[in-house]
Amino acid sequence: MHRSKRDKVEWARQYETVDRWLDTVLAENIGSENTEYLYAKYIQIYCEMTGKNPDQLVAERKEQIRSENPEIVHKAEEMLRRQYLKIRKTGKKAKAVLLMRCVKSFYANNYVPLEIKDPKVAFAKRPPVAMDDLKLLYNAANPRLKVWIGLLKDTGLSREDTLELKYEQIQKSFEKGEQFINIHIVREKTQVEHDTFLGPNTVEALKLYFRELQIRGIKITPETPIMNVSGKRTTGESVGVYLSRHGKKYGIKFSSHRIRKFFETAMALGKVHPLIVKYWMGHKISSDIESSYIIPPIQKQLELYKEAYKNIDLVGVRMEERVRALEQFKEMLSPEQRELARRGGIILRKGVSKPEEEETEDCPDGEHCGKQKIVSEDKLEDYLSEGWRATITLPSGKIVIER
Repeated sequence: MHRSKRDKVEWARQYETVDRWLDTVLAENIGSENTEYLYAKYIQIYCEMTGKNPDQLVAERKEQIRSENPEIVHKAEEMLRRQYLKIRKTGKKAKAVLLMRCVKSFYANNYVPLEIKDPKVAFAKRPPVAMDDLKLLYNAANPRLKVWIGLLKDTGLSREDTLELKYEQIQKSFEKGEQFINIHIVREKTQVEHDTFLGPNTVEALKLYFRELQIRGIKITPETPIMNVSGKRTTGESVGVYLSRHGKKYGIKFSSHRIRKFFETAMALGKVHPLIVKYWMGHKISSDIESSYIIPPIQKQLELYKEAYKNIDLVGVRMEERVRALEQFKEMLSPEQRELARRGGIILRKGVSKPEEEETEDCPDGEHCGKQKIVSEDKLEDYLSEGWRATITLPSGKIVIER
């Protein structure tokens, strides 16, 4: 938990009433650290609004309910309604609702429940990001952000669950070169045990990102969080900020939730049973019977996932076609050229292979230059604007282009 969050929890837990409340809620609902933080945050907000600490609020409530005067008995309810409406008037509807629910829970778990109903509110549903928009944002992302988008898009997990993924969970399959990888997870928030998958988009993005990190001297271990490989502090909030900023550059509303909705919608279009999709996303299945009879064995799930992957594939080329094209390209190379390609890319000029870092400027007229090159992804746009076209993406992440 981040220090600022921990400070709020420590402030709240210094009071006996909050300690009792949080322990009860977390024990009954298997809540995550984030749930504890949110509850602590909102009780602190309420205390600041009322000018009382949590213990004082409960003591005051106990005194009030002993009265025979209804106006005194229900003073706590009146105070909560006033604070709720004060926040609503600022346009922060979600914050107002969360405050009311947290405060009601606080009183109830201290055995002095409030007689007040939850407000009837309707929140606008956030639609999934459109496929064309997602492709644009994915292709424009840097290697690290591309991995984040790929992980969220391929698994359908929440950003908090995705941040918990460790390299050891994919290491064996990833190092074997598998393009579809099964991940077994126990979701922290609900303690639901389930499976999900990574597809070729994310696997290729990881190869490119890991290569960059190795060049920078960053070591990847089995315990390394996949979304936090570089060692920088990464939280659910920071992931949300990065995604939002990335989307704003292109005028697109972008968030982890919209990616998650995209996965759910796209898999439904792929005719995967809704309960299987929910299972992959970590939702709690309503009954053990449904889970036992509808959730198939892993191999069958993998077949369903592979078949539906075309609906979430951002590259647009089936992996089998890419593999065949790569094998055909390898047949054209000499053993020396193959070794150079394996080590990080080659440039083909009049049948001579050179390491990419020895590349010289193109000829002005284009007549004496090589007709084929292997370039890094960050240089691709420049070459395309000069009339080159991409033909093959290599396992290294580099791209074969030709005139």
